[in-house]
Order: sequence, then structure tokens, then C-alpha cells
Amino acid sequence: MKETSQELIIVLPESMKDLPVRIICDEQEIGLTVKVIGQPTSQTREIENLHAVVYRQDRYEHLLMNEILWIEANGSYCHIHTANDRKITLSYPLKCIQEALPGGFFIRIHRSFLVNLEHVRYIIGNCVVVGKQMLRIGKEYRKEVLDRFIFLGVRNKPE
Repeated sequence: MKETSQELIIVLPESMKDLPVRIICDEQEIGLTVKVIGQPTSQTREIENLHAVVYRQDRYEHLLMNEILWIEANGSYCHIHTANDRKITLSYPLKCIQEALPGGFFIRIHRSFLVNLEHVRYIIGNCVVVGKQMLRIGKEYRKEVLDRFIFLGVRNKPE
């Protein structure tokens, strides 16, 4: 087998990290080492499929992941708040939406809120500021939320 300096990169969502990988070349299975890499980097994020379609009335509307600021549960409905001040209402539970979205970008901060980490502007006390909105961090989610950030120049370490 001739050595080359090329490499094949396959980017899969984290939910598929345990998927067995088999490569067949010229109808022969070849042995290789598969390296599983953790969270996507900024380079792999560009490659990932970061688009969603949301069913509204009689059509599916295209929505980029980086357009979503936060998603709010309201009974059996969810409201998707976007960067251009749109509010899209879905009859779909927040837990199902959370499972469908990429975990590297979205985090549950409260039983009623799922936020896009790319749009968190501030952490103030028990709240995060996303866009122009201040959203409360639930007690049971606080540690997980704070663990997603690196704190630099901290006066009093958050608990």
C-alpha cells in the first residue's frame, strides 16, 4: 500500500460517536485506526450541517443554528427566539428540541430555557444575558452551565 500525506476526515454528530466504522477500498476491507475526537472545533463546526427547518403553517422554513438565540418552553409549546427578533412557536416539547440540536452549541439553563452558547453575552449572578434578554439559570443546571465557560480574571469564583 502506497503511503500518502492525505487524510480522510469524517465529521459526525456527537450522538453517533459509538457508531462502528468500517472502510472498504476497491471491494477489500482495510484495517485502520479510527481516532474519536471530542467536541467539534471551530474548523469542524464550519463543516457540520448547521441548518434546521421548522414547520410553520403549511411549509418548512429554513433556519440557521446561529440565528437561534434561545428557546423557551411554554406548556406544550416552545418559542424559538431568533437574532432578527422573530419568535417561532412550535407545538413540540423542549426536551425533544434539545435532543435534536447540537449539544456543542446549545445548553439547558433552566427547565424552561435552552440557550445558544454563541449568543451568551453576560453571566450576572444567577442569570445569563442572551441578546437583550436576561434568562434565569435554574439551581439544578447552574454547575453544568458554569462548567461550559472558562473564567478569566475572576474576583470571586462562582459557586
